[in-house]
Amino acid sequence: PSLVLFLDYLNCKNLLSTRGLAMAVPEAATVRLSIKAVVSDIIGTTTSFQFLSETIHDLLHRHFSAMLEQHWSELEVQTCVKSILRLESSEAGEVDRSLLESVTKVAQEQMACGKESPALKTLQGRFLTIFYERGELKGHVFDDVLPAFQRWRNSGIGLAIYSSGSTNAQHLLFKNSTSGPLDQFIDCYFDTTTGSKTDPASYTAICRELDLPPQSVVFIADMIGEVEAACAAGLHGVIAHRPGNPTLDTERATCAPVVSSFDMLQLLAEEDGLDT
Repeated sequence: PSLVLFLDYLNCKNLLSTRGLAMAVPEAATVRLSIKAVVSDIIGTTTSFQFLSETIHDLLHRHFSAMLEQHWSELEVQTCVKSILRLESSEAGEVDRSLLESVTKVAQEQMACGKESPALKTLQGRFLTIFYERGELKGHVFDDVLPAFQRWRNSGIGLAIYSSGSTNAQHLLFKNSTSGPLDQFIDCYFDTTTGSKTDPASYTAICRELDLPPQSVVFIADMIGEVEAACAAGLHGVIAHRPGNPTLDTERATCAPVVSSFDMLQLLAEEDGLDT
């Protein structure tokens, strides 16, 4: 079979009884898969929640208005301003203080509730590019990410990223990561322009873009609803439970194996077969 799970049940008898606490991940768990590609989430999977909440959001909250004013005349920025405020037109040139304050207010509100519009995500990506280029920002990845990416590449397994952040922001994070330039291992990026991460149709579309059957792809993410959607589309699913992640719903977490590190994944290229 393409999926074989080896769980040390002596170490996870209490796995489903840990209500109200962070989920107990079996210490001696190995997930073995024979596949052709990995599709990975970012926040809570390759990267800590703290990087998003304490680093990215802090930078954007503190510097958004100043960055917007500094780059006001750029066509891309003007297009985003028009979209965010739903204006019929927005003229580039001198900074319009009223519009700047309005955009900043809407942006801060959207960032506070985690529901950034596509236009705001574009602006965020533009400003984050500048921080990365200045060397003021490095994309956090867990220590096991680089070795895993290397193993998968050496095994002939493709790698794609699917995250709610824009594809540009995704690329910047991995290109400027704390483990060096990881973009060299990534074949393609997907964001929510492909579709909602809780909609099985989104994963069908990704597999179509990868030109692979769903059963040859594994999706790794921290959000159970997203993993459930991937599994509903025929992909293999793995739930990532990293340090600092929110508490898992222990009843729903039975839909797929749970790992706390990519070291717990043993992935082989599908054409190589799998010893059972």
